[in-house]
Amino acid sequence: SIDDASMKIRKLELPKMPDADLIEAIKWNLRDIVDGDVDDFTVNYSRIEEVEDGDVTRLKILAYAIKKQAVIDYRTKIESLGLSSFYIEPASVTLASTLERCQQNEEGYMAGVHIGSHQTLFYVVGNGIFVFSRPMIGINLEAWEKDKEGFFQKLAIEIQKSIDTFKVNFKMEDIRALHLSGGGALLEGIVDYLNTNLGISTNSLDPFITLSNADVTDDVKPELFVQAIGLAYL
Repeated sequence: SIDDASMKIRKLELPKMPDADLIEAIKWNLRDIVDGDVDDFTVNYSRIEEVEDGDVTRLKILAYAIKKQAVIDYRTKIESLGLSSFYIEPASVTLASTLERCQQNEEGYMAGVHIGSHQTLFYVVGNGIFVFSRPMIGINLEAWEKDKEGFFQKLAIEIQKSIDTFKVNFKMEDIRALHLSGGGALLEGIVDYLNTNLGISTNSLDPFITLSNADVTDDVKPELFVQAIGLAYL
């Protein structure tokens, strides 16, 4: 589950076409927002929906690109441990994979906030589809260490900004629930604070709840395994 500063994610609407042609069309549409030559990036997408427009079928997709060198560097680190990588996905995709499966009976749109040591990711799933992702710049556990008193307020403000951006760009309804993961989800009082100050049902995400063979002991913190379980689901 890879996270890199070169990652770019955008919602696109394109005519339906063969997959190989669609990848090329995505590259063309992302060429102005990636840092450098788009051919230096690995490109993929998640399908949101198909829309009939007269005689043309259009695809609404969530496209993402990451530098090929970043993937190579990640594989090199894995290999230095004597391991081999056979499946690599962007962090936001693996997180969304877990949230969608853990809340598959829920209607409407749900958001996740993964609070890590260096970066926090906000992402949205709805109707079984990954539809939105946004990094929260400057919000992470390192920032919490430097300003423990003001961190929760800054986090709440960034979450609200992310929700507003999602609603404006996607013209969709409110977020029904907020699910926290990562080391930041273990901070004392964080769930109650966000429940009170955002007015959104907030809880910690337990990725093990849909696994019938999971034998989780009391010393295991489920919030720390969301990305790993997401890769297993994929």
